Amino acid sequence: MTSRQTPMKRLFSSLAAIAIFGMGHASEAVGSPLASFGSDPESVARAMAATSSVNPTSAATVNPARLIDAKGIDISLGIVVADDAIQIQRKDAGLSTYVAYQLGAAVALPIGDWRDRLFLGIDMHLPHDSLYTVDNSTQNDIVILHLGNDARRFTFDAALGVRIWERMSVGVGVHIIPDVVADVVIDFTSQAQNSKSHVEVGYKFAPVAGFYGQFGDYIHLGVAYRSATRLKLDVPARVFVSDSIGQIHTRLEGYAFSEPHEVSIGLSADLAPLATTSLARFALHATAQIQYYPYPLIHSARVVLYDEQGETVSESTHANTKPNLAYALRAAIDWRPLDEITVSLGYAFEKTHVPAPRSIFNIIDGDRNQIAFGATFWLPDSWLKSFNLGFSTAAKFDFYDIRDVEKYEFLFGNPGFPALRFEGYAFAWHAALRLQFQ
Repeated sequence: MTSRQTPMKRLFSSLAAIAIFGMGHASEAVGSPLASFGSDPESVARAMAATSSVNPTSAATVNPARLIDAKGIDISLGIVVADDAIQIQRKDAGLSTYVAYQLGAAVALPIGDWRDRLFLGIDMHLPHDSLYTVDNSTQNDIVILHLGNDARRFTFDAALGVRIWERMSVGVGVHIIPDVVADVVIDFTSQAQNSKSHVEVGYKFAPVAGFYGQFGDYIHLGVAYRSATRLKLDVPARVFVSDSIGQIHTRLEGYAFSEPHEVSIGLSADLAPLATTSLARFALHATAQIQYYPYPLIHSARVVLYDEQGETVSESTHANTKPNLAYALRAAIDWRPLDEITVSLGYAFEKTHVPAPRSIFNIIDGDRNQIAFGATFWLPDSWLKSFNLGFSTAAKFDFYDIRDVEKYEFLFGNPGFPALRFEGYAFAWHAALRLQFQ
């Protein structure tokens, strides 16, 4: 009797997974909005060569030690609009335009003897439509790194900076991402009285740390570290089919997005003191960055079916691969013709950590060459009394190297067999208002 019911249970378990998760799988996006779209406009205009020069409203994300530049209260209200011209197999990838808001703040804490020594900062990336979206993808679907729905998500950073010397500081903080816990019951019986779902959103924390120092009149050094983290989806489901078949227990296990260990070292050289005229005031910035993923990249979730005794009846397998070590090299130049105006031009090369997807694994990415530019304008101090008002704007273009991948395995539904081509570019525009209350 049991053996005749097992195929039926598997059928209804599959139906349950489809009802809950669309296709029964959840793809994993790797990286973060910072890696995909950048931070504040000033940092974006420098191609994120900002470890030693980030402004305080984004320091909680990029390098918390740079919070020491906050004067009173510093607030940034920004928007980012991103689009692309990505092609797969010479056809448009079909990604939609993305809009998000970026909110940052830094404050110098006037606490007794610690006045001008303690600084607090927050930084937030907020999509305009939802906190985050989990893609429902099967093993046969292609997932584009950095640009998919999973990378278009909410992040929040909070940090504390401490001035340990006149122009030297350290900072620590946390990178916060949502964590999902759920319990699902589906009732296929005629009464359907048992159906329910319960979803809770918690929080996961990843430490962030940084160092900043100014040496002499010209050289600025910044070092930053961000810990790896990932959001795990672990959703059990109970399915009531009928009295004769009994309960079906199934479980989906997977990851919605993940971020690597990241170490950045930056140098800036302020050449303005050497300028003979105001039109010759320049600053140079450079950042080297290493990214390491301590776990495999997972392209699809694992769906498990259990019997009444809790033994595994069947399970799907992950489509996963071991990531490569990734790095980025970034450089930028600032020109400051007037005290109130800064113009920036940046370039970056970013090596992808995604290996060639040669079998069923279908996360695809390529090495990126990034060109960025932008400008910041502050109203003259004489115009305003109690606060300063500034405006920043920037644009960046990520040009992906053409990647022709040879597929080694013939599998049913394996996209791109025997070859897969990925190419194109992505674009992002940033704008922000800055307010400083002295």
